[in-house]
Parts: sequence; structure tokens; C-alpha cells
Amino acid sequence: MYYKWYWNDKINETSDWIGPYNSGETADASHIWDEKGEYVIKVKAKDQYGEESPWSDPLAISMPKNKEINSPFLRFLENHPHLFPLLRYIVGLSGS
Repeated sequence: MYYKWYWNDKINETSDWIGPYNSGETADASHIWDEKGEYVIKVKAKDQYGEESPWSDPLAISMPKNKEINSPFLRFLENHPHLFPLLRYIVGLSGS
């Protein structure tokens, strides 16, 4: 089996055919979008005889996923980047 991914990307809308994979073998692919936004991805399969499946149902994704900083200490450090040299010195990471 071979697989082709639809990335919904202006630059690389679809992948090349990826494979071959044995029947039942897990296949995976990755993609990096240049712009954050909402996308839908799909996949289709092709067998050894060149017969293609229709595209799968679309899967909606959002790039990039926002990660919330929950630690008050990490939020403090994020808001006060000038403290990093001082903290490095205090914990002995300054190299001197």
C-alpha cells in the first residue's frame, strides 16, 4: 500500500506517494505549515496495482496549538527575561 496526504497548504498541497507498506502496517507522515491557521488534512491509499481509494474524511487541525503556561514562576520569568543572567549566576551556570 502507498499513501498520499493532503495538507491543505499553499506551498505543498499534497505529499508524494509514501510507501510501500504491508497491508495492516501503520504508516505515518508529518508536515510543517509556514503559517498558523486552521487546516484540514486527508489521506488516500493506492494498492500495488495502482487502484486508488477516495480521499478520507477531512480532519480539522489548528496550527500551532497554543500551550498555556500554568506555573506562576514560569509566567514571572516569561515576563521578566532580563532576570535570566542573574538566575544563571545564582545557580552557578555563568561559566565563571
